[in-house]
Amino acid sequence: MSNLILEAVQICDSRSPFQGQQKHLLIENGYLSQISDTPFNRPDIRKISASDLMISPIWTDIQTFNGVSGYEYKETLETLSKSALSGGFGRVIVLPNTQPVLDTKSAVTALRNQVQFLPIEVLPMGAISKNAEGKEIAELFDLQDAGVVAFSDGLTQKSNLKLLKNVLQYLQHFDAQLIITPYESTLSANGQMHEGENSARLGMVGIPRMTEKIAILNALEILRYTGGKLHFSKISTNQGVDIIRQAKADGLSVTADTEAYRFAFTDADLFDFDTNLKVQPPFRTTIDQKAILEGLKDGTIDTIISAHLPQDIESKRLEFNLAEFGIIGLETAYASLRTFTDLSSSQIIEKLSIKSAELLKLPLPKIEVGKPANFTLFDENQEYIFAEKDIQSKSTNTPFIGKKLKGKVKGVFTKGQFSEVNPN
Repeated sequence: MSNLILEAVQICDSRSPFQGQQKHLLIENGYLSQISDTPFNRPDIRKISASDLMISPIWTDIQTFNGVSGYEYKETLETLSKSALSGGFGRVIVLPNTQPVLDTKSAVTALRNQVQFLPIEVLPMGAISKNAEGKEIAELFDLQDAGVVAFSDGLTQKSNLKLLKNVLQYLQHFDAQLIITPYESTLSANGQMHEGENSARLGMVGIPRMTEKIAILNALEILRYTGGKLHFSKISTNQGVDIIRQAKADGLSVTADTEAYRFAFTDADLFDFDTNLKVQPPFRTTIDQKAILEGLKDGTIDTIISAHLPQDIESKRLEFNLAEFGIIGLETAYASLRTFTDLSSSQIIEKLSIKSAELLKLPLPKIEVGKPANFTLFDENQEYIFAEKDIQSKSTNTPFIGKKLKGKVKGVFTKGQFSEVNPN
């Protein structure tokens, strides 16, 4: 267990009585043992001068791609852990899209055995259908019993309203969380980017806003019929925000998230055909960005995800229409929000940490004496140029290389150990 003194660190935890205050923290044997207004005289314990730093509960990412097993050439558990720590995440929820798919108790158990000695907490998401093909319902109770913390077909989910109805009804038996990305693929076959003026000028097949709108409306009608709860992931349109806001006002048990990188780019940035900007849902317009940001501020959108999706070089160095979708998002999540939105650090942490844990009913200790030390240490004002050498993921598919960013993680305290990251 690591012991540590943080001198004059600012506390960022809306649930803590010390929110916004600068305190001296003493961490012993994996627990926060003292909070003081005066420095500790403990020469036997390492000290970090943290007068420019903030501390918050660990950040939880509820949608991360894990390459093990079957896709180790994109990401391994070790590189995933390093990437998460570099980005400030002490806990990640991994998608079921591995080989084999996490659709059986044995597959989930195998993963849980593999991750138990990692420096971060890695929790599995179970597939809702066999092989995540969107056809036949998986053994949901067995998956719940095996320890999954949510259900989704992740990257391969298909539009199957009967399956959605059955899953929503079944999951109510153990109050489990269903996560879907609303996308009606039949409306945008071979779509490459947001449908609009820029897609027309570039001669690329567009993905219209209605792919999201219709998928949300259909899912909400099913939810009204079945009851239960539903989480919409990767909201990308102004229409999506409006519909979810109204659904919440109507009393439906609905939550939503959006990606941290969504505010950094629009469809107007695709004129260089940079395949690192090819994501699903696509980058849209400033109108959509403003609506999503307002949704974050008023609580319509509950959480923020990294949508970490590593892709190897062979999947990205292709013509735009042939390249795979996805960005590595763990390491730049906080910085992109600090740089490209007007959200305060407190607002960002509320979405990256507190609300994410609450959504999946995961423990998240307050910054309080006697609680386990599960903290993220960060500098909200440090500016730097993000470089390829900074990347800890096995893949490098990110459009942030060479960008000036603001906000840098300095360390993560989790599982009783302190991992110092990004020292410069």
